[in-house]
Amino acid sequence: MWLPALSSQDTPPRTDGRRTAAEQPSENCHSCCQNLRDFWKRKMRVEQTLADATEWIEGEGLHTGARCRCRILPAPEGSGIVFCRRDADMFQIPAHIDYAANTTRFTMLQKDGISVMTVEHLLCALYAMRVDNAVVEIEGEEVPDLDGAALAFYNLLRKTGVKKQCRVAEVLFPTTKIVVEEDEGRITVEPSGGFEVRYVLHYQEGIEAEVCFDGNWRRLVPARTFCLQNEVEQLRAAGYGKGAKEGAVLVLDGRNKEDNEEAAKHKIIDFVGDMTLLGREVRGRFICERSGHRHNRRLCRMLADGMKEQKRQDVITAEDVMRVLPHRYPFLMVDKVLYMEAGRRAVGVKNVTINEPYFPGHFPTRPVMPGVLQIEAMAQLAGVLLLRDVECHGKLPFLMSIDGVKFRRPVVPGDQLVLEAEVVKMRSRSGEVATRALVDGKVVSEARIKFVIVEQGGNDGTD
Repeated sequence: MWLPALSSQDTPPRTDGRRTAAEQPSENCHSCCQNLRDFWKRKMRVEQTLADATEWIEGEGLHTGARCRCRILPAPEGSGIVFCRRDADMFQIPAHIDYAANTTRFTMLQKDGISVMTVEHLLCALYAMRVDNAVVEIEGEEVPDLDGAALAFYNLLRKTGVKKQCRVAEVLFPTTKIVVEEDEGRITVEPSGGFEVRYVLHYQEGIEAEVCFDGNWRRLVPARTFCLQNEVEQLRAAGYGKGAKEGAVLVLDGRNKEDNEEAAKHKIIDFVGDMTLLGREVRGRFICERSGHRHNRRLCRMLADGMKEQKRQDVITAEDVMRVLPHRYPFLMVDKVLYMEAGRRAVGVKNVTINEPYFPGHFPTRPVMPGVLQIEAMAQLAGVLLLRDVECHGKLPFLMSIDGVKFRRPVVPGDQLVLEAEVVKMRSRSGEVATRALVDGKVVSEARIKFVIVEQGGNDGTD
């Protein structure tokens, strides 16, 4: 269900046993590689914590209206995010789905009768800043609400700063499509190397919106919490929103399109905050339709349990890849395939290590993975996707053309290249595949590849 951000054990086995003399790097290259090992380690996705303790922040709880305050402190690697109730003998509650209570309007953590309410906005800010380990000291039973959003927490964390730790961060890659559905709400998850969230808001005529999170946290975190105009009195009677401040809560009446879009963005804040309860970074494409905290928790529990309720497809290992592709070391560019939907889509991995044979010459003083090899890796994943089809067994995909190629940032030793391939068009002897490569959830290269399928050892008809 999950993979470390980098694992040297995931590289494909060599089939020749040893390198030839021509493949052996020179003494200068050995010296260069040795000097680059610290650089290689820095490029790994490692856990992070705060550079220092934040200042105390005070306010009223959004729902209880009671005065409360909290601060966030650094924590050792591997400890995760933990809430510590200073007013309850320093009682600790881990920010984990195992301790999430069944609430609807907010996220509450509860253990042995002690709880912390409305944690989702703070957790979203921690996720946005990639803080893996932290202690949240709190006085009171609810996290103070400062702006109805995650912006104040995000700015607080940016002001304090983060620092890297030594332990490699764990990243969760769902390897199959998941659907969580309850009442009128639904969350669909598709495997992806990035973190993409689309939210569809629909309450009644006029209160509709659809927004996509594109990775820009600064545009997302200011989105304020909301309620519908026709439910204000009902919520007050039920004891909600006692600490709501004018200007910090949107009241939707269907007249303002911008308010609807802001409300949809806030739903993504809630989603991200709830996904933080997994205790690790998560990658995937998430389509949320009229969903809320209940759906988020169900998805989170399903992922945390290893998706036991879903039919799981086995990972295609390096050995399996070599049974499909004719490529071998040093030109096999796919270490494993994490997800395969036959005839439609595949997600794979290429771990880029300092031992790649092209680094000594490209470039000796600053190793960068050649762009053409990134395209080759994407094309090979597309080949696995196509050749797994029984009808294509024993055949080869030959490139016809490559369009829309973009290289957005360099790929260096220590990066894990997450490859994606999706079939655009497929005929009996030709096809087109949209591909991209990501590092740490960000696109580094992309291309649209057209190919022809030929018999091994036969005439491809393109001469």
